[in-house]
Amino acid sequence: MQFVGPYDFGETGIAAGVLQPLAAAEIGILLVSTFDTDYLFVKIDQAGQAAKVLTAAGHVVAPAG
Repeated sequence: MQFVGPYDFGETGIAAGVLQPLAAAEIGILLVSTFDTDYLFVKIDQAGQAAKVLTAAGHVVAPAG
């Protein structure tokens, strides 16, 4: 999953807002941050559940492509 930005450096808690619901659902992640975007990796067998959890938390999850 990719965080679609850009986000201002003054904005805080963006990753935490996504990671907290996943942690509560016991979904493991790998977060890779770059200068202009962040990437969130989950195991393929948990991808559907991760999308459901994030959607329920108010995030928009779009298919890759």
